[in-house]
Amino acid sequence: MPRTTRHATSVLLLVVGLIASAALVLLQAPAADAASAGRVRGYVVAPHDDRVPLRMAWFTTDWKYLGSKSVSGNGAYSLTLPVGTYRLQFTDKRPSYDVTKFAPTDATVTVRSGSTAVRNVRLHRGAAITGTVRTAGGSGAHATVTAANKAQQSFTTIANDKGQFAIGGLPEGSYSVFTYDHKKTYVAKSTFVKKLEPGHPQNVDIKLKKRAGNLLVDLYAGDRPINGTLMVTAISKKTGQFWTMKARNGTAAFKGVYPGRYTLIVPGYQEFFGKTGTVSRGKVHAGRTAFGSFRLTQHGGAFTGRLVAGDDGTPVGKATVRLYAPTGDIVAVTTTAADGTFRVGGSLGTMTSVSLIAFDGANMQYYDTLRLRALSIKVSETKNLGDLELPAKPSASVVGTVVDASNKAVALGGATVQLKDAKGVVIGTTVSAADGSFTIDKKLLPQTGVSVVVAPTGTSSYLGVAPATCQYVSTSHAGIVLEADVERDLGVVGISRKSPGTCNIPVGDPVTR
Repeated sequence: MPRTTRHATSVLLLVVGLIASAALVLLQAPAADAASAGRVRGYVVAPHDDRVPLRMAWFTTDWKYLGSKSVSGNGAYSLTLPVGTYRLQFTDKRPSYDVTKFAPTDATVTVRSGSTAVRNVRLHRGAAITGTVRTAGGSGAHATVTAANKAQQSFTTIANDKGQFAIGGLPEGSYSVFTYDHKKTYVAKSTFVKKLEPGHPQNVDIKLKKRAGNLLVDLYAGDRPINGTLMVTAISKKTGQFWTMKARNGTAAFKGVYPGRYTLIVPGYQEFFGKTGTVSRGKVHAGRTAFGSFRLTQHGGAFTGRLVAGDDGTPVGKATVRLYAPTGDIVAVTTTAADGTFRVGGSLGTMTSVSLIAFDGANMQYYDTLRLRALSIKVSETKNLGDLELPAKPSASVVGTVVDASNKAVALGGATVQLKDAKGVVIGTTVSAADGSFTIDKKLLPQTGVSVVVAPTGTSSYLGVAPATCQYVSTSHAGIVLEADVERDLGVVGISRKSPGTCNIPVGDPVTR
């Protein structure tokens, strides 16, 4: 049996993955971290051959793909994963035409926090299908051949320049073999191959007599065309054969398909759920192109709101907002805009007991995490949560009155007042009121070695008499201690006159304040 000139990697659980992508709720796997992750280790044993190149992939329990990597040469593997239950799949990387190839093997493993799960796996030789493809025009050179079983696994290869092919590494069972020629001109109904067993390849002779057609489908989400790139699958209602292709600019073009009507599987797009359904006006005729359309109609739920600071009500931008399912899985994440507004979700199904967590990662020393529990949402619902206050941690506060250091009867309004920490970094600022009073009470952490610096306005009134002018220089007062939830009253804070400078206010006025 000659080898095929090219081969394609086995595509496992293709239909399952596509249908899962159309599910109403797409759960995002949380990132692994030291506090909520564990390890999986083990060996993959390949009988009679320890040097077989292997690859492993891991999925959620509903077969949502998460990642893959090669297994080491000695068969050992290791993964670090978030807490949860996963499906592992081990595949033989040898080309599809190798009839001695091992069949894929699946394993289920549960990861626990701070623990290592050991899962060893033994591979078994797979079954194989061989054959030759011919068309009405002659040889089926480079025809595409796909074998699919009832478990919805599919394996694909490309025939050689004589139309000969082989697909090894198949799990035991019966298969439907779908074929179409390289020029996308001829197709045929599937060939059914019964009860494949390891070590006993079955040979089939495939003749492509039916002239193929083309299917061009325009994709819409609601009342707007889909502009992104999506992987779309078309399934023939007559034969069950499927074609998967990358749709670009909102159009999926399937060439060389079997005549008849088609079911389309389209994944979710933006806030619209994926959908499986019939192509509208998309009946394919031999030798012609059918023009059809397909519309995503149902979008998910979402929460909106505005995040504000709990101490002063100012908007909190660049904060993180997360939604958690009752299982603890993160189902949606967003970041607040500069004005504090957010929209999180958009692809949520009907859910109850949802938790919303918001935090400002850049200012965790000033604000606690906001937690809202027992939220609910429905499909197509947008629920406005209004203004949400990010809890402020207890702050120290500083009050006082800015006065002329040479005459405390003179209050200085409009002076700039700054608090600086022991390193000279400004930690609070304000402007004194008309009577010289000031308050700084936001985001002040407990600390020692704090200074207050007052900068002049240039002119002042004196006992209500105007104009009374003086020139001042910035003045610092040190030795301030800040304590959480404690108001520190500095009393009068003097600002020094400029020397030399002008001032028509007497020094040491006897009037007391």
